[in-house]
Amino acid sequence: MTMHACRVLRAMLAGVLGGSAVAAAAQPLEALDRFNAGVGLQYRASAVTVGLQWPFAAPQLRDERRELAPDRLRGELLIGQSHGLVFDHAQTFAHREWSAAGTFAPSGHPLGITANASGSARASITGAYYRYWFGSQRTAFGIGVGAAYLRLDARAQGGGTIGGLAFDAADAWRERQTAPVLALGLRHVAFDTVRLYADATGIDVSSSGSHWRVFSGSAGVEWFALPNLGIGVEYGLRDLRLTQPGELARDIEIRSHGPALYMRGRF
Repeated sequence: MTMHACRVLRAMLAGVLGGSAVAAAAQPLEALDRFNAGVGLQYRASAVTVGLQWPFAAPQLRDERRELAPDRLRGELLIGQSHGLVFDHAQTFAHREWSAAGTFAPSGHPLGITANASGSARASITGAYYRYWFGSQRTAFGIGVGAAYLRLDARAQGGGTIGGLAFDAADAWRERQTAPVLALGLRHVAFDTVRLYADATGIDVSSSGSHWRVFSGSAGVEWFALPNLGIGVEYGLRDLRLTQPGELARDIEIRSHGPALYMRGRF
């Protein structure tokens, strides 16, 4: 074999070995997927609390119930070995009917108050964020930051009597806010087809006289009966609160928690 042929062979061998090393370095951790997405239903206990500051009273409207409702839509893309991009969308709609009785005491003279009211609230949280993963092959921890778009449409109206005098009132508001997000994650491979996971996100932002506070967390287990298709069972909770101080103050909180069933796809 000539000297030139030996050099060519060595160059080809180095290229093959180098390419293999690069490919191996780009492989994701065993606990992570190159791409995954999921959508599911949650059987949740939900509570809606609406606090209003009207000129004659400050009603506190609250209702709790259990319901089966769509949960969030999630997708995650892994770039390289450690860099994740996440899309997350969750929406909550609630319509409540309240009835209340109490006392209202202008100038120290108590008057009987009876009231009935209805209200509705539609809230959605759409987020996109970057998450950096680190750990071992079978256990990965993630931390990241990003942005979320918050939407809230709510209204309340009602009527009743105060000391025998009839009244009616209504209130409605429409809020939009972009906010930073802090995100945490955990993935652990228990068996080849079973993975444990946990996720948490938090938002706390004030703007234009409104204060948003949102927390969302979930923990569960995934089972992949097929290589690219499986199910996930998790327990999740979400707490969204919007406060607007002032002469006509408003305070709305939507809390939900419960088990959820997900369809998962991964590639």
